[in-house]
Amino acid sequence: MRIRTVTYFATLEAADFDEGSASGSGVALAAKLDTVARGLAHVAGRLGAAGYEVQTLRVTFNSWTAWLPAALAALPGQPIDPADPLVLEPLAQLQEQLARTGLSFCSLGQCSAVEHIRLVPHLLALSSRFNCSVRLASAPSPAPANASASASASASACRVTAIAPGSTQGAAREVEAEARPALAAEREACVAAAEACLLVQRLCGDDGNFRFAGTCP
Repeated sequence: MRIRTVTYFATLEAADFDEGSASGSGVALAAKLDTVARGLAHVAGRLGAAGYEVQTLRVTFNSWTAWLPAALAALPGQPIDPADPLVLEPLAQLQEQLARTGLSFCSLGQCSAVEHIRLVPHLLALSSRFNCSVRLASAPSPAPANASASASASASACRVTAIAPGSTQGAAREVEAEARPALAAEREACVAAAEACLLVQRLCGDDGNFRFAGTCP
């Protein structure tokens, strides 16, 4: 039996990127990644001994908006310059430590604010080891005026189209879902996410890989 991936969930803090300093949990970035690598190797070893093949080892961090200095320094709603040293230097440190410990798959966590979504392609372009998630929160909408309006709204469908960068024919993948007023996401965030997908394709080429997921209450 094959196991697609084993994922280690870890928490980063801005202080982890200060050379020689300790974070609130008492460890610096290098030591934290060493712990992650040892934990993953231990689990993979145990699974291998039990007859399972582990295909990939991954680490997932809390949202980069909670530990990337540029995000912490920016005012709410303020765009973040992708060339800011507070973006480039910490992620260069992270890339270096991931390479040193042999970790090839790393999630920078999720984000949801429009200004953060727009920075995602630039973060991913810094390393083929990085991936990231965008969370589109539901936005409440006014209740329909009557029952017929409600039925009409719940029966309508929305279509999300994304270009699959790995497709040799440049085909589009379409996902259709029932659109209910109470589950509508913020339009600006949706547009920013769609634009980010296209920019990832331009910046990362065939390394771009998009997945769409939805949750229901």
